Amino acid sequence: MARWQSKLSGLRAAKRTKIDGISFASKAEAQVYAELKLRQAAKEITDLRPHPRFPLHAKGGGKVGTYVADFVYHENGGDVVIDVKPPKFSTPLAKWKMRHFEAEYGHIMTFRIYERKA
Repeated sequence: MARWQSKLSGLRAAKRTKIDGISFASKAEAQVYAELKLRQAAKEITDLRPHPRFPLHAKGGGKVGTYVADFVYHENGGDVVIDVKPPKFSTPLAKWKMRHFEAEYGHIMTFRIYERKA
C-alpha cells in the first residue's frame, strides 16, 4: 500500500450523500448543509451556496489553483466560508490551499470538526 493511501483511508470511508440533488462527500457535510438550510429558512443567514469555487492566484496574477469550500453564506454583514473536516485530517495541499485562500481573499474560514463514529 502506498504511503498516501493510509492518509486518505478516512476520506474513502466517508459515505457520499445527496440532499436536494446536491452530492456531499460525507454524511457530516450533508448534515451541516441541512442545518444551514434551517438557519437560512429562519433568516439567520442568507445566500447559502454549497461547493463554491475560489480561484487562487500567484503574486503576478496567474492562476495557480482553485479552492473548493464546502459552503459559503452571508451573516452579519460578511461572508462565512465553511469547510467540514474530520479531526486531524488535512493534506499538505489542503493546508496550502487554505492558507493561500485566506491570504488572497482575507477570509478566516470557519471549520466544522466532526467525530467519526467507530
